[in-house]
Amino acid sequence: MTTCAVKFCDNKMSLTKNISYFRFPSDPLRCKQWMEKCQTEHLLKKDATILYKNYRVCGVHFEDKMFLNPNSRNRLTMNAVPTIFSGKILFIIINIFKTK
Repeated sequence: MTTCAVKFCDNKMSLTKNISYFRFPSDPLRCKQWMEKCQTEHLLKKDATILYKNYRVCGVHFEDKMFLNPNSRNRLTMNAVPTIFSGKILFIIINIFKTK
């Protein structure tokens, strides 16, 4: 089952049909940046290739400007970085389900 790798995020792909999930970047520097932002210290020892193949971050952690298509929120820009965590998430999830 695919789950969001962000610490304290309980989103699961099978339960959240309106939320897209994104692979960690295959580039080691960008991958490390994502890990630091997502507070995924438990993944720091894993190779970027393993993270790319096996771990995902759900779309609620990305601002609209990080998407090529903010309405459907399923394609990230090349330099997208997850920046939304904690209390902001509930607001985003509510808005995603209102618009779909």
